[in-house]
Amino acid sequence: MTSQIIQFPSTATRGVFKQTTIETPALANNEVLIKILASGVCHTDCGFMGQDGLVLGHESVGRVVQIGSDVKKIQVGDVVGSSYLKESCLSCPSCNSGVDTNCDNRKMFPEGNSNGFASHQIADSR
Repeated sequence: MTSQIIQFPSTATRGVFKQTTIETPALANNEVLIKILASGVCHTDCGFMGQDGLVLGHESVGRVVQIGSDVKKIQVGDVVGSSYLKESCLSCPSCNSGVDTNCDNRKMFPEGNSNGFASHQIADSR
Protein backbone atom coordinates (compact mmCIF):
# COMPACT_ATOMS: atom_id res chain seq x y z
CA MET A 1 0.00 0.00 0.00
CA THR A 2 1.07 3.56 -0.64
CA SER A 3 1.88 5.19 2.68
CA GLN A 4 1.67 8.75 1.39
CA ILE A 5 -0.22 10.65 -1.29
CA ILE A 6 1.28 13.67 -3.03
CA GLN A 7 -1.41 16.26 -3.77
CA PHE A 8 -1.41 19.55 -5.64
CA PRO A 9 -4.05 21.77 -4.00
CA SER A 10 -4.95 25.18 -5.36
CA THR A 11 -3.77 28.36 -3.72
CA ALA A 12 -5.46 31.73 -3.33
CA THR A 13 -3.84 32.70 -6.66
CA ARG A 14 -5.76 31.32 -9.66
CA GLY A 15 -3.75 28.74 -11.57
CA VAL A 16 -1.06 28.40 -8.90
CA PHE A 17 -0.82 25.09 -7.06
CA LYS A 18 1.38 23.85 -4.24
CA GLN A 19 2.69 20.37 -3.52
CA THR A 20 1.68 18.74 -0.26
CA THR A 21 1.98 15.23 1.11
CA ILE A 22 -0.61 13.47 3.25
CA GLU A 23 -0.68 10.06 4.89
CA THR A 24 -2.84 7.62 2.95
CA PRO A 25 -6.10 7.17 4.87
CA ALA A 26 -7.35 3.65 5.58
CA LEU A 27 -9.79 2.49 2.92
CA ALA A 28 -13.45 2.02 3.78
CA ASN A 29 -14.92 -1.34 2.78
CA ASN A 30 -16.21 -0.09 -0.61
CA GLU A 31 -13.28 2.12 -1.53
CA VAL A 32 -10.36 1.70 -3.91
CA LEU A 33 -6.96 3.37 -3.98
CA ILE A 34 -6.07 4.55 -7.49
CA LYS A 35 -2.62 5.54 -8.76
CA ILE A 36 -3.42 8.49 -11.03
CA LEU A 37 -2.18 8.13 -14.62
CA ALA A 38 -3.86 11.27 -16.04
CA SER A 39 -6.33 13.95 -15.04
CA GLY A 40 -8.18 16.31 -17.31
CA VAL A 41 -8.71 19.98 -16.59
CA CYS A 42 -12.40 20.81 -16.83
CA HIS A 43 -14.18 24.15 -16.77
CA THR A 44 -15.45 23.12 -13.32
CA ASP A 45 -11.83 22.94 -12.13
CA CYS A 46 -11.29 26.47 -13.45
CA GLY A 47 -14.27 27.67 -11.42
CA PHE A 48 -12.71 26.39 -8.20
CA MET A 49 -9.18 27.68 -8.92
CA GLY A 50 -8.17 30.44 -6.57
CA GLN A 51 -9.83 28.79 -3.57
CA ASP A 52 -7.00 27.86 -1.27
CA GLY A 53 -6.51 24.21 -0.36
CA LEU A 54 -8.79 22.44 -2.84
CA VAL A 55 -7.45 19.37 -4.64
CA LEU A 56 -9.05 19.62 -8.07
CA GLY A 57 -9.30 17.20 -10.98
CA HIS A 58 -12.55 15.21 -11.27
CA GLU A 59 -11.75 13.70 -14.66
CA SER A 60 -8.98 11.38 -13.57
CA VAL A 61 -7.96 7.93 -14.78
CA GLY A 62 -5.67 5.55 -12.98
CA ARG A 63 -4.75 2.01 -12.02
CA VAL A 64 -6.25 0.39 -8.91
CA VAL A 65 -3.50 -0.49 -6.43
CA GLN A 66 -5.62 -1.50 -3.42
CA ILE A 67 -9.26 -2.46 -2.78
CA GLY A 68 -11.48 -2.45 0.29
CA SER A 69 -12.85 -5.69 1.72
CA ASP A 70 -16.31 -5.34 0.10
CA VAL A 71 -15.17 -4.35 -3.40
CA LYS A 72 -16.48 -6.98 -5.83
CA LYS A 73 -16.44 -5.61 -9.39
CA ILE A 74 -13.00 -3.99 -9.45
CA GLN A 75 -9.65 -5.72 -9.03
CA VAL A 76 -6.12 -4.55 -8.32
CA GLY A 77 -4.58 -3.67 -11.68
CA ASP A 78 -7.83 -2.47 -13.31
CA VAL A 79 -7.76 0.91 -15.04
CA VAL A 80 -10.66 3.06 -13.82
CA GLY A 81 -11.92 6.63 -14.00
CA SER A 82 -13.75 8.84 -11.55
CA SER A 83 -16.21 11.69 -11.93
CA TYR A 84 -17.72 14.63 -10.07
CA LEU A 85 -20.12 12.40 -8.09
CA LYS A 86 -17.96 10.86 -5.39
CA GLU A 87 -20.54 9.03 -3.30
CA SER A 88 -24.30 8.61 -2.77
CA CYS A 89 -26.46 6.52 -0.44
CA LEU A 90 -27.67 4.19 -3.25
CA SER A 91 -30.97 3.57 -1.43
CA CYS A 92 -33.08 6.76 -1.56
CA PRO A 93 -35.72 7.49 -4.23
CA SER A 94 -33.26 9.68 -6.18
CA CYS A 95 -30.59 6.98 -6.25
CA ASN A 96 -33.11 4.26 -7.11
CA SER A 97 -34.48 6.28 -10.02
CA GLY A 98 -31.07 6.91 -11.60
CA VAL A 99 -30.57 10.50 -10.47
CA ASP A 100 -28.09 9.85 -7.69
CA THR A 101 -26.68 13.35 -8.21
CA ASN A 102 -29.85 14.52 -6.40
CA CYS A 103 -29.21 12.29 -3.37
CA ASP A 104 -29.46 14.24 -0.10
CA ASN A 105 -26.45 12.30 1.20
CA ARG A 106 -24.22 12.67 -1.86
CA LYS A 107 -20.61 13.74 -1.87
CA MET A 108 -19.71 15.84 -4.92
CA PHE A 109 -16.46 17.16 -6.34
CA PRO A 110 -14.40 18.78 -4.80
CA GLU A 111 -15.61 17.51 -1.40
CA GLY A 112 -13.20 15.24 0.40
CA ASN A 113 -10.13 16.50 -1.45
CA SER A 114 -9.43 13.05 -2.92
CA ASN A 115 -9.30 14.09 -6.55
CA GLY A 116 -7.13 13.79 -9.63
CA PHE A 117 -4.47 16.48 -9.11
CA ALA A 118 -2.52 14.02 -6.98
CA SER A 119 -0.39 10.91 -7.14
CA HIS A 120 -3.25 8.77 -5.81
CA GLN A 121 -6.97 9.05 -5.20
CA ILE A 122 -9.41 7.17 -3.00
CA ALA A 123 -12.80 6.53 -4.62
CA ASP A 124 -16.03 4.70 -3.87
CA SER A 125 -16.10 1.56 -6.03
CA ARG A 126 -19.86 1.38 -6.31
